[in-house]
Amino acid sequence: MKKKSITIILLITIGLFLIVLYASIIQVFGIQSDDKATIIGGVLSMIGGALGALGAYVVATYQMNKQIEHEKQKEKNREKRASYTI
Repeated sequence: MKKKSITIILLITIGLFLIVLYASIIQVFGIQSDDKATIIGGVLSMIGGALGALGAYVVATYQMNKQIEHEKQKEKNREKRASYTI
């Protein structure tokens, strides 16, 4: 599972890098386009959205793992209490 997540994150990062590289080439070499600012703004917005989604995924995964760990600990405590009462 972790290896699959790392692969997906790596592919997204490479894709974003290529998009940023394209936008940078447009700006540096001065390709005359009326939509240059729109393209660059769109690329930066896309990067921000992807990073926000990645952050949300990481936080959600962390919270789920903590909740599972907490549930296991509660179950162990419940079993301990049950063994003391018998």
